[in-house]
Amino acid sequence: MTAVLGLAILLAAAPSSAGPQPPAEADSHRAEPTAAQALAASTARTDRSAAATVDGVRRLAGPDDKGRTAEPQYEPHTVLVRFKTGTSASVRGRVAGRIGGKVSTGATAVGYVKITTSGPAAEAVAALRADAAVTDVALDYGRTKSKVPNDYYYAQYQKYLSTVRLPQAWDLQSAATGVTIAIVDTGVDGGHPDLAGKLVPGYNSVANNNQTADYDGHGTMVAGIAAANTNNTYGVAGAAYNGRIMPIMVFSGEYAYDSDIAEGVIWAVDHGAKIVNMSLGGAGQTPVLHEAIKYAVGKGVLVVVAAGNTGDDSPHYPAMYPEVLTVGATDHAAALTDFSSWGDHVDLAAPGFDIISTHSRATPLGYNFAYGIGAGTSFSSPLVAGVAALVRAKYPSLTPAQVMDKLKSTARDAGPRGIDPYYGHGVLDAYRALGGPATTPFPLQLLGAGEPNDVPARAVAFTSPVSQNGPAATMTGSIAVEGDVDWFRFQMPVDGQVMVQMIPPGPDREPRIMDPVIAVYDAELRLAGEGDDPYGPDAGETLTVPVRAGTAYIKVRTANGVADPRPYQLSVHVTIASSGFFPAFTNVKALRQDDTYGRTLALGDVTGDGRVDALLAPGWRGGWTNESKLVVYPQLPDGALGEPVKYPVRHSDSIDPDVVVVDADHDGRQDVALITSAGVEVLRQNGAGTLEAGALVYSDTRVRHLAAGDLDGDGDQDLVVNTDGSGAVVLMLTQEPAGVFAATTIGSGSSSGGELEIGDVNNDSRLDVTVPSPGGVTSYLAGTGGWTAVPHVVYTGTANAGAVEVADVTGDGLADLLVLGADRLDLLRQVAGGAFAAPAAVTVPERPRTVEVADWDRDGLLDIVTSHENGSVVVVRQQAGGYATPISGGLSVSRNAGPNSTALGDLNSDGYTDIAGIIDPWDGLVAAYNVLPVRPVAEQWWIRDVSVADLSTAPQTVRLTVKAARKLDPATVNSQTIRLLSGVTARAYATHVSYDASTGTITVTLVRPRGGLGRNMAARDRVITGRTPYRLVIGAIADVEGNVHRGYSMTYVS
Repeated sequence: MTAVLGLAILLAAAPSSAGPQPPAEADSHRAEPTAAQALAASTARTDRSAAATVDGVRRLAGPDDKGRTAEPQYEPHTVLVRFKTGTSASVRGRVAGRIGGKVSTGATAVGYVKITTSGPAAEAVAALRADAAVTDVALDYGRTKSKVPNDYYYAQYQKYLSTVRLPQAWDLQSAATGVTIAIVDTGVDGGHPDLAGKLVPGYNSVANNNQTADYDGHGTMVAGIAAANTNNTYGVAGAAYNGRIMPIMVFSGEYAYDSDIAEGVIWAVDHGAKIVNMSLGGAGQTPVLHEAIKYAVGKGVLVVVAAGNTGDDSPHYPAMYPEVLTVGATDHAAALTDFSSWGDHVDLAAPGFDIISTHSRATPLGYNFAYGIGAGTSFSSPLVAGVAALVRAKYPSLTPAQVMDKLKSTARDAGPRGIDPYYGHGVLDAYRALGGPATTPFPLQLLGAGEPNDVPARAVAFTSPVSQNGPAATMTGSIAVEGDVDWFRFQMPVDGQVMVQMIPPGPDREPRIMDPVIAVYDAELRLAGEGDDPYGPDAGETLTVPVRAGTAYIKVRTANGVADPRPYQLSVHVTIASSGFFPAFTNVKALRQDDTYGRTLALGDVTGDGRVDALLAPGWRGGWTNESKLVVYPQLPDGALGEPVKYPVRHSDSIDPDVVVVDADHDGRQDVALITSAGVEVLRQNGAGTLEAGALVYSDTRVRHLAAGDLDGDGDQDLVVNTDGSGAVVLMLTQEPAGVFAATTIGSGSSSGGELEIGDVNNDSRLDVTVPSPGGVTSYLAGTGGWTAVPHVVYTGTANAGAVEVADVTGDGLADLLVLGADRLDLLRQVAGGAFAAPAAVTVPERPRTVEVADWDRDGLLDIVTSHENGSVVVVRQQAGGYATPISGGLSVSRNAGPNSTALGDLNSDGYTDIAGIIDPWDGLVAAYNVLPVRPVAEQWWIRDVSVADLSTAPQTVRLTVKAARKLDPATVNSQTIRLLSGVTARAYATHVSYDASTGTITVTLVRPRGGLGRNMAARDRVITGRTPYRLVIGAIADVEGNVHRGYSMTYVS
């Protein structure tokens, strides 16, 4: 679907605008007409400017008395006199004396003499008509240039035509009657008095007929900009002066569809159009539209297209097609507007703000309002199309490509010197395109303080320190030239969160308001976060992100490319800088894996690379895709959890088939043990970091839960399991040589089959086993003579605990018991002699379902993490003498999984404890990162330094260097991926490109530079002196991990 690319303000009492617009893909931040209302208000000063507004559009009525001419102007003290043949000089002097004047020139070729007079010239004419020596007398009338239009609104509202030097161009070419411009749009008001006689038959591709009346207004406005009747004393002047208009109606309501647009373009081409204007566009592309454009160009038709009004570089069609001439928008001073879309596909820019034109009278306000003022690239495009018509009229043999080249090569440079993504080749220069002399480029703004700081290596350091919980550190900068980027750096005092705020210069430069984007990078130039608010270009930015201690960087740019030489303010404040304020679960990433029916989790290094991996153990649902598969999410070198690897295991119809990471064969590698319906299965890790096929180490169909630890004190890890149902027992599986496990019963009769935990609960340096039991939990204490059962009563009656945790959560060095059940969490604190204090409730939200412990905030004290029946997860931080208020965050886990459905560990190798939880039993897991997120939240920046500063105008040598922030694949660094282009023609220069992997340095040497060279130095250091614009483009280089660069460019003049 395609939208029109302009909105308008229809004014009352002066011609201008585009009527009620479809909600165009206009400026995505605000309605474009807002900026034009000041001009609309100025028209209200006339007595015919009563405002008439519909859908944000303000109209003008047509001027009074079509064809009315201004009063003639003449020199007030001069008359032209023709004397009778033979009149002497003395007689001529006498005649001049009669009117108090004198003869100022001799007779011209047609016999007239100029006489000045001290009195009014009109009275002198009357006095001399009766003189016998005079045969004729006349006033000396003044004339304007013939091609300065006398249209009613031209002088007041169309000053932007001088920006593109169109008045001078008309002196060179104004006849374009033989060139027809097809307006592919909402139709055209063919009866409009300022379009009278301009239209040729058109086509309605929606209804497949010739009804092209415009009930919207956009198409009529576009048509008037391109080719309204000019120099007819009425309304406005069209760029093509007397060119012809072919209305092609492709809109049906809000959108035009590619099929209708393509049909309309082809019809126009087949019926004589020489130029097609398309002030429309949208995201997405289809071959049908592209093929229609290629058909038009193949038939010798030039296609001119609006760049789009999204104010960014998002793809926009048909503007992206290489066969079209794509036009961006400026204001009257030739400065980029904040709504104009940009990118390397932009060819030209032209005024597109406060543009006055004809407007359809078939809108709700009727015939009294026939003009409007509008904004959008919709109104830049037809201005170029109209000038293109003049070019085609003057040079009829030129092909579309040659017309495009003439318009681009004669454009007037603006913004960054040379070709750039914002103005393309520059601002339209109609006069030069039609053969007139060139003029000076539009001035380049001076860069502000701190420049150049276009790359991280030239980042400006904050002058005031960023302190822990101290006042904000501030800096100022400016984006003085379109596309400028500013880098800053500061020292982060601690691991924590930093709040960066950017306050733009202000909103009083419409339509040139910058839309700032700020990003924070760590010392390795990995992106910590980026902020771009959705509220429009006049809004500031606030970004709060976690950052490691050390050097951090801030990058400031504008999403819409707009420049503003006024300073902006940047501030940095460490908002979270101590363990007491770490947020819970602020960085959450879902790792979905459908149809797993995962029930329990474990964390550990099962790939042999020293990094913690996440394991998801399966349940059994009968016929599901991933049932009976152990799912391993390996942690990658950059800290992310990678694509899951699935290992077949024996199926389990157990409710909660526990899984543990354990060295099951004493080889130093972590293996996996899990509960299945057949018993305990072990998957051993091999030297390649993968798991071998599972082997059953204990057979018993009643096993339910599993834990691992060195229960017999011999230095290897043993297993402990429990069974459920009649005759429930707790068994120790002692690891023997060759990975064999021997079973020993350590308890019976009291186990509920619930979660098992291992820990020293009597401070005798031996590991004990604790399991849920009726009324609470039972600890089986290891002793020299065997195992002793010690019950811990928590609940009245026979209620069972659902989960248990053994850990020192009181900070006294003794392992305590956390017992979860009866919809609450209780703490049994171990005291001297291995006894326990009475149960005390721990304040957590209602209905806890799992409990785990870890040092979440890295303060040396173990904290409590619980998940709840509603899916929420909270952290209860241990503090000296008690616990902090529970902290909840953005994490949600399954409500249906068992007591081991959450697990704690360092999931991104940043030194902080993270949490993994089952999303839903069948959907995979979720990783919630602690203070610092997984490192590749976004990829690492590629370019650390360039030896030439962006936008530099200082003389440079033929050699420049680029320092990469990543390790690059040398095979991808060559003259195809690293190019030096002419800023005038966009052609690539011959260069030699090399890469030094040891330093990460790319060297680009210009082989045949254009312009002069300094002579008294080594060849590689010779200076280019031709004042030529260059553009360095770094394309699809790759790093050693196979990531491909998306693109970087910078411009300079030397």
